[in-house]
Amino acid sequence: MDSSAPLPWRNPRKHPRVRLVTQVESHTSHQVSLGRVENVSIGGMLILSRETFERGTEVTVRFNLPDGKHVEAQARIAHTKPGEQMGVQFVDISDEARRSIAGFVQEVKPYTRRSVRLARRVSLVVYWKDFDGEEHIEAVETRMLSQHGGMLLAHTPFKPGTDILIQYPEKNKEARARVVHRTLGATGDLAQVGFEFREAGNFWEVEFPPDPNLWEPI
Repeated sequence: MDSSAPLPWRNPRKHPRVRLVTQVESHTSHQVSLGRVENVSIGGMLILSRETFERGTEVTVRFNLPDGKHVEAQARIAHTKPGEQMGVQFVDISDEARRSIAGFVQEVKPYTRRSVRLARRVSLVVYWKDFDGEEHIEAVETRMLSQHGGMLLAHTPFKPGTDILIQYPEKNKEARARVVHRTLGATGDLAQVGFEFREAGNFWEVEFPPDPNLWEPI
């Protein structure tokens, strides 16, 4: 094998990957590894774990998507950093599981790929109405900002599609937004909630860098 040739896993155009934070079990007939998914695609995923397998090992992986759907697949370790992480390539996965992953990727991808994201903590107040029309309010904090929205942590597990009103007390501003994805259990009992603004504009009053590889630390 030509060592200079890029691994299929490293080709970003083959299978778009999106961030997914959830527990995962990987096992062979003799060993079980518990870890955390970092990202996923219909072709495989990246797992963070202290219990890693050697490259080429055949494993069975089990994990849940944010909507509660269970995924089990036969896979192969495509690359590994011993004691840290391993890239997993699916080799046998059911059509139902593949469709579930594809649906999740398509739901999250527009949010994650539209613009640069900056890691920044901003205190906000979120208003929304339930099915009975009753208004609710929660103080939240962001973890990521983008030109078109952001990601926040909330006690309320907002469902994708929920309309919310975001108030930014420090700037005395507010804007309508829509929840585009959520991840449950990512940070204790808080949900990670991705949202996008209904109208274009520089709500954050932040200059976003043009290079999508530039990130600002918290």
